[in-house]
Amino acid sequence: MISWPIRSFEEILKKAEKLKLALRSPRLALLLKGVIFGLLLNWYYAKDGSVFYAVFFAIFSLVLYIRPLFGAINYWRSFVVLMALLSLPPFFYQLLGFARWTSVIIGALRFYLILGLKELVLINRQAWHRLIFTLLLYGSIFAHFLMNDFNFFTRSLAVFLISFLLGGEFLRLNIVDINLKAARIFAFIFAFLIFQGLWIAGWLPIGFINSANLVALSGFVFAEAAVNFYGGRFGRKMFFSRVIIWTLLALFIFLTSRWLL
Repeated sequence: MISWPIRSFEEILKKAEKLKLALRSPRLALLLKGVIFGLLLNWYYAKDGSVFYAVFFAIFSLVLYIRPLFGAINYWRSFVVLMALLSLPPFFYQLLGFARWTSVIIGALRFYLILGLKELVLINRQAWHRLIFTLLLYGSIFAHFLMNDFNFFTRSLAVFLISFLLGGEFLRLNIVDINLKAARIFAFIFAFLIFQGLWIAGWLPIGFINSANLVALSGFVFAEAAVNFYGGRFGRKMFFSRVIIWTLLALFIFLTSRWLL
């Protein structure tokens, strides 16, 4: 009779030891952080996005991000932008027709990717960072056009700041020996072009989705061209190839638009 709880306790200890050993795997530990972040995000959305719960969510997310501290400085801009996008009120995702869990999974996956780069788990790091850069930039531009009832200048200024952060990080991580001044100049020019693109696309009667597509396309092509320029790989052939790519994709966007005149 006494041996039964003893054996059960020993089995629990063995399972706990196995879990401890498993969590030493970087990929499994990263996955666990992503799941915890997703649960926190779901809890925040369930509270209707109030300021108090937003602060609570931000603090715990920051703890998940900075531990371990190694590499945190390299991707803090992506983390800040992600938190800014996720802190949008839940009605933003309801406008898109997303279920709450769909929004949670998308947010958790983006957090997982940022952590994967920070903690050196993901290979082919430049390709993964390009994906994160594209997702975050597009998300901010898309939010700008979707939240049309809010003040235009306020929305545009928010996207300008996000573009400045993402542009500087994008250049520094792709060109290792770039100096800080050059990175800041590029980040400002990149953010200014995005800002102007928001204004121009806002006048085009092509719908908010294709407006976001056009601005994001322009921003990404410009960022890629800048990386090649600072990397010494930008020539006449590459210039014309980027112009042709942008023209064809922009033409596709215009042809698939419903012109609401």
